[in-house]
Amino acid sequence: MDPVVTAAIITAAAKAVPSIFDRFMGTPGTDAKVQKLISKSYSDLKNLVTPPSVSLLKFAEDGTFHDVQQFRTHLYPNLSFQDRTEEDAFDHEFEYRLRYLVATGFLTNATGEFYISRLGAAFLAQARNNRDFRDVLA
Repeated sequence: MDPVVTAAIITAAAKAVPSIFDRFMGTPGTDAKVQKLISKSYSDLKNLVTPPSVSLLKFAEDGTFHDVQQFRTHLYPNLSFQDRTEEDAFDHEFEYRLRYLVATGFLTNATGEFYISRLGAAFLAQARNNRDFRDVLA
């Protein structure tokens, strides 16, 4: 995908996604602006994520805050480490996945923990509606 198109979609998503204060005000779900963005840009947004990333979004769909270790454990439940240093190094590298989802607008990270954004929730709803990522969203 053209980087200019990707940047335009992310910029539009940032404008459509309400502020962090809406998250704390308890405004659930998605709004009309986000739905409109998804309906226009879903196929481009779909190309920005992989099934493991969609799995992380699905995990975050519960609406609670999750830290890096919780996401890592969700994606790699049987992963073990020899010591804390090895675990910290892995988590540091794993966090790039979450930061990427923040950069695309699917996750938000305002408190050091991550949670799904309205764009991420609308994306998952559209993916389910389109029957995409069936292995992950089944």
